[in-house]
Amino acid sequence: MESPSCKNSAFVAGLADAAEEICAAEGLAAIAAAALHSLSRLLACSAVSFSAFDLRTLDLVLDEHRGPDGIDHGAPRLERSRNLAACLEAGAQLLTLTGNGEREYFVLYENRPAGLCRECELRLPFFRDPDTLCVISLGKKESGMDYSSDEIDVLRVLIALMGASSPSPAAVGEPCAGLPDELASYQRRGSCACLLGSSPQLLGIKEKIACIAPTDASVLVTGESGTGKELVARAIHQQSRRCGRDMVVVNCAALPEQLAESELFGHERGAFTGALTMKKGKFEFADQSSLFLDEIGDLSPAVQAKLLRFLQDGVFQRVGGSQNLRSRIRLISATNRDLLYAIADGAFRQDLYYRINVVQIELPPLREHPEDIPLLAEYYARQFAGKYRLAHQRLHPDIDDWLRSYSFPGNVRELINIVERMVILGNGPAAIATLPCIGAVASPDSPRHLPQSLEILEREHIQAILKETGCNKSAAARILGIARKTLREKMVKYHLQ
Repeated sequence: MESPSCKNSAFVAGLADAAEEICAAEGLAAIAAAALHSLSRLLACSAVSFSAFDLRTLDLVLDEHRGPDGIDHGAPRLERSRNLAACLEAGAQLLTLTGNGEREYFVLYENRPAGLCRECELRLPFFRDPDTLCVISLGKKESGMDYSSDEIDVLRVLIALMGASSPSPAAVGEPCAGLPDELASYQRRGSCACLLGSSPQLLGIKEKIACIAPTDASVLVTGESGTGKELVARAIHQQSRRCGRDMVVVNCAALPEQLAESELFGHERGAFTGALTMKKGKFEFADQSSLFLDEIGDLSPAVQAKLLRFLQDGVFQRVGGSQNLRSRIRLISATNRDLLYAIADGAFRQDLYYRINVVQIELPPLREHPEDIPLLAEYYARQFAGKYRLAHQRLHPDIDDWLRSYSFPGNVRELINIVERMVILGNGPAAIATLPCIGAVASPDSPRHLPQSLEILEREHIQAILKETGCNKSAAARILGIARKTLREKMVKYHLQ
């Protein structure tokens, strides 16, 4: 009897052969032939078909079958429709949805002959190129059993290979008029989107990153919530000599105070109740790589002391252990708090501050470089159009004007959310009317009553968010972009209990 390991090895080998066969195929017909051969052999299905449609004309350009009887559905037909209910009533098979300003559904009519008893078990649509929609249809397995999760994963891998040579249809388009070539360059390189722009502030940050990335100097990234501190940390890591290993990310604000030391430094078996096995910490995983400590200002004094000791000599011990361990990391920290004020309040160690702040990069809020907003908005509009398989459109002129005048208290994170909503809702006047923030923008000439100080403005904003969320602290913290612990501290400070 063949062992399970032998079966798994044969299955993996078959998958490798199928991947090589598909990757070596040139042209749609060759890819279809390779797919039919590979799927029928790997999955032992009764029948498999490969159909391809030209989306410009909706013509069937390829229809191949494999199996004893094939999947005899005649010539399949593809149609566009904006009426989903009518499609479902007609028994059509919904494949995907797209749009160019309005919702459109691609639906497949199989045109089965009368008396056909063989049903299609799985149907998998994918885009081969911007104008070609392919559909793979699988009959029931010869064994009569359902397709397993492993077999579904195999299908996903092979379909990804078949559609990998071309970009998604929504991501394809001519460069936008009036925008510099930097957008296309960033899309080709996959660069850090928060550094997309040509303002003096961003040019200075790019220059500083290029200088410090090749070194092992500790970096402190500061700035308001939503300015892209983690993305800057990734840009530093990607340009460093450690880029061959993954950067390890730790959100210090999300670490429970009792478990923070164990998460960072690891623990030995039996170090505390529930420590049934030895566990490595983030410092061990980040050896020879970069460690990014986000919201480092939220670490407890005890963990700060241990972190300082490690930064001095590169040695640490797991919780409950006595063995000295070494880890050669490059530390990148970030915070949206003013650590000098935290030092004055006794909440952050001054000696640790000077250890982590060898080089500081301060990210400007979006309102201080509004000239970069159109380029960022266009970049994310293209990203979301590709994600949702929608036809890309330039943002509506009214939206473009509003983006230039809005102050963006949520910075790039808020800009991303706004652009995503506009892409999803169709980017037209009706969509603009559904966005409360659009109507909430005051004209430049309208009188404004400014608060007396920044603290009053912050207190009023937190109070409004708490009211909006029904005093749900977790939801309010997510909207504000701060840790729940930080929100509690501010509520105490401003007497919002």
